[in-house]
Amino acid sequence: MKKVLVLLLLIYGVVAFAQTPRFTKYNVASTSVQIYLPTEPKWDQSTSEDGSEIFIYDDLFGNMNYSAIIVKLHPTVVNDKPESLLESYMIYLEKAVFTLDQKAGFGKGHTLENQPNVKGILQMGKSKDGKEYKIMGWTDGKYMAVLATSSLEEMNYNIQEMFLRGIRFPQ
Repeated sequence: MKKVLVLLLLIYGVVAFAQTPRFTKYNVASTSVQIYLPTEPKWDQSTSEDGSEIFIYDDLFGNMNYSAIIVKLHPTVVNDKPESLLESYMIYLEKAVFTLDQKAGFGKGHTLENQPNVKGILQMGKSKDGKEYKIMGWTDGKYMAVLATSSLEEMNYNIQEMFLRGIRFPQ
């Protein structure tokens, strides 16, 4: 009987401390963009120098940090090459926000399953403090989204993919 009780307590402890996020679809503030997140978002909002609206989500769940930066481009922003603008923005974020020391290089040509007009760019890297990053940028020409996961420990591939590809732009 004691062995069964010890086994049950052990199983309960493993289940209780194994944190697997439950992703829920949320609207990005007042925009029509939707994103799957592991926690209820509290969006930090600001406006860029060109008038574009910026929405930022950043949260730690378990051992993984989830970050989302959504930019609603101002109508006056000339965006005849959306993927190039996204790449420039991701280069800026690599230095200013993620502080990547080692980078794999951009992987271009990604698309979202039900939105083939949305283009994506992948970047993986490591910061000076040893944090592993997987960063996915998306754009439809009117919005840009940069989603990132990071951790000092090994990250679950399926959870990363659910978050990094869990965004939908207005149709």
